Amino acid sequence: MMLEPAVRQFRSRGYAMLAGWPSLMMGSFWPVILAQAALTAGLIQATLRLVLPALGAAGRALAGAAVALTTAPWAASYVMPDALTAPGALALVLLVSGRAGWRLAVPAGAVVVMSCASHVTHALVLGSALAGVLALRLVPLRRTAIGLVCIGLGYGSVLVANRVHTGHAEYVRGGEVFLAARFAGDGLLQRYLAQECPDARLPMLCAAREVLPRNADDFLWLGDSPLRPAGDLYAASAEFRIANRAVMAELWPEWLAAALPRAATQLLMVQAGDGLEQALMEAVVERIAATLGEPAAAHHAASRQACVEMADDLLAWAMAPAGLMGLVLAPLMLLRVRDPVLRLLLAIACLACVANALAVGFGGSEHARYTARIVWLLPFGAMVALLHPRFGAVTEGTRLRPDGRISPSESGLGATDARFPRVFARCATKTSCFPTFSDARHSQRRPRRGNHPGRPSGDHP
Repeated sequence: MMLEPAVRQFRSRGYAMLAGWPSLMMGSFWPVILAQAALTAGLIQATLRLVLPALGAAGRALAGAAVALTTAPWAASYVMPDALTAPGALALVLLVSGRAGWRLAVPAGAVVVMSCASHVTHALVLGSALAGVLALRLVPLRRTAIGLVCIGLGYGSVLVANRVHTGHAEYVRGGEVFLAARFAGDGLLQRYLAQECPDARLPMLCAAREVLPRNADDFLWLGDSPLRPAGDLYAASAEFRIANRAVMAELWPEWLAAALPRAATQLLMVQAGDGLEQALMEAVVERIAATLGEPAAAHHAASRQACVEMADDLLAWAMAPAGLMGLVLAPLMLLRVRDPVLRLLLAIACLACVANALAVGFGGSEHARYTARIVWLLPFGAMVALLHPRFGAVTEGTRLRPDGRISPSESGLGATDARFPRVFARCATKTSCFPTFSDARHSQRRPRRGNHPGRPSGDHP
């Protein structure tokens, strides 16, 4: 559970504190799952209220139910940091939008902090998305700074906690081991060692050069690896740091050539079910019994994921169409809409998904779970964009002037007319949330209503 305070952990201490202690105290993972689901649903509803103020409670409930067709329920049910990837991105939208009041911005900032304290890639993903929207001039520098402060607080809190407990100011231990595994999987580590060995600085790596696996997962977890004497994952850490720096400096074109196709593959892995392999579920029964007790282990052993291969289940693939549609529609909607908060939502969703895939491409291995945890933001954003012509508010301020101030511009119906299909524009004129258009239609009806006594024709209010 990564809860031993004086032990250097290879997972984030932040999520261990958030999820580990409640699970141990309750003897079940269900309180954590319910809390994560409630957080995800609450952020979805808050975003709908902000971008679609005329949608109404029933409409928001239906929109929330539509999100259940994406990978959002799967991600929220993970008792692992992946459950906080997309909530962190949604909270970032609320935090820097400028349209949310402090009662919403403060909790949103807390979620950003919590997300960045849960996994190192969350800080990378949210920081990259924030830098992207700043470069696109979708948010001013002042609001960007607020987002960066929250990201820094989340990341820094883990550094401080580890410094206090273990004496090492590090986010996690063993980052060099995981990066070396990636280089070994691409064959770059073997290529470097073939050039340098024998090298007095790399005795363990040179001795194991001929048997290094070309699979990152095997490199990390094979129990009989010569780089893990007595099961010590960090035995060759000092050598890994030397080799990693040399590979990045000398073989960076090959690293780039291997990472970009891997990132593209990762971006398209939109199915759910990864991480629930039957063999893995069976392997953790003993660990669950040791941490949560025999009853919890018995329930886990009888669960569906321990009895069938969930990754091949039809339910795991049912969410794939929504993810693929989101990958296509969200970028197109981003080019069409003008409402500032809607553009911000779509931009952060798109940038975060790309940054997430690049993080895996450059430093990890492809797993569908890494895309499933965040890709549902794309169909969600596309759905909001489709509903916006009818239920969005008429607002001002979609572009930033060079001095950082917001210049007035159309949004709502005025921004989407002639941009979306005409059916949406025609439907949008029927709602009273666009007063300009509603008043125009009302004035057309005045001559047909007759006159008040004593007033000239067409003169009644």
